[in-house]
Amino acid sequence: MIGKPLGRYKILEPLGAGGMGTVWYAEHVRIGRRVAIKILHPELSADPEPVGRFVREARAVNAIRHPNIVDITDIGDDDDLVYLVMELLEGMDLEALTARHGVMPEERVVHLMLQVCHSLRDAHENGLVHRDIKPQNILLREDGSVAVSDYGIARALASSTRSRTSSVMGTPAYMSPEQWASGSLDGRIDQYALGIVFYEMLAGSTPFQGESMEAIYVQHRETPLPALPGNLQVPRAIEQVIRRATEKSQGDRYASSGGMADALEVALGRTPAGGGQSTPQQPPRQPP
Repeated sequence: MIGKPLGRYKILEPLGAGGMGTVWYAEHVRIGRRVAIKILHPELSADPEPVGRFVREARAVNAIRHPNIVDITDIGDDDDLVYLVMELLEGMDLEALTARHGVMPEERVVHLMLQVCHSLRDAHENGLVHRDIKPQNILLREDGSVAVSDYGIARALASSTRSRTSSVMGTPAYMSPEQWASGSLDGRIDQYALGIVFYEMLAGSTPFQGESMEAIYVQHRETPLPALPGNLQVPRAIEQVIRRATEKSQGDRYASSGGMADALEVALGRTPAGGGQSTPQQPPRQPP
């Protein structure tokens, strides 16, 4: 693949791989701009249903143009490969950051989580539900700001022939009970996942673990969220935000990610942009 031309781009080196595709470091051959290209796995590219949804979702994400969402610059297909061209972020994702530096200070974690909340708020208001919020999808720019990647890709994958034979769609450690059960899904599944990420960034590990997917699911469904280690001295108000975001019943969570952001601001002793009131409406459901 290295050196292969892909439309107007030349593939240079791999950046990472996941369940949906491989990300490559690439260059626009005419203007020399360096970009990141996510190439969908061939079995997904061959299925017109997820490809069509993938294109629609990418257009929807591009229309938002939020500073905390990875910027999409192009989408195309070449030699039976479907690919997405994105801004190149030189920083690390949260998984790599914690692997290198360990648990981050509480103030830094809260600052990052607020940015993700704002990303989710605008995405949900535009009808986009991420479905796979996890540290690997939360990237850092060089200035330290957050950029959330892969909006819409999980949804596109969910429509593929391969995923329809699977029991779940998402990353088990971060999935809400209703997502495991394929129940009524809306933006509160992202809020739940972000609450789990929040816990992990503070404690150093996810709260629910097991040797099988079923064991993890049972914990998400039945086990109360463990208390954060006492030696961390996380303020009770911050821990309460995490607890509410990860309630088992979606009706017990914040009505929206904007409400979660407001609650975090209040926990920090600041006046939220929303005036301290959680957004009253429910997040939009995903269109069929």
